[in-house]
Amino acid sequence: MSIQISGTNVIDNSQNIVNGGTGSFSGTVSVATPTASGHIARKDYVDGLIGGGGIGAWVKWNGQGTISISDTYNVNSVSDNGTGLYAINFSTSFSDGDYAMAGICGNINNSTAGTNTIVSLRQSFPPQAGTCYVVTGYNNVGGVDYPWATTYVYR
Repeated sequence: MSIQISGTNVIDNSQNIVNGGTGSFSGTVSVATPTASGHIARKDYVDGLIGGGGIGAWVKWNGQGTISISDTYNVNSVSDNGTGLYAINFSTSFSDGDYAMAGICGNINNSTAGTNTIVSLRQSFPPQAGTCYVVTGYNNVGGVDYPWATTYVYR
């Protein structure tokens, strides 16, 4: 099989060959779920295998007042379960709760700024395939709402 493509912008961000380029194909070209050596895989297929560059899920949110998510990968919502208590709900569940979690949170212009702010797993709620229960706080004080928190889940 050979593929020859020339011109500018012949493959767009959706991995489509656009009319502005020229090219010729001989043999069978597969751009789908690869089933054999030599098949071409779409970007969304590869991203699904590696999960955002090795991270299974991540989210950045504002935990004060009404929860608002500013950016996310594989997280469809963050639920407020009390002061500093949250449930991170995954868009696509993991096969089980055997994953690692890390997180940080912050408070600007507050007496707790600069202290050891953390996001940690809630002890009484083990990780589940579809939800990760966390608490935000600082030093030995848990249950604090912060204007931003970030959590990463590794599988």
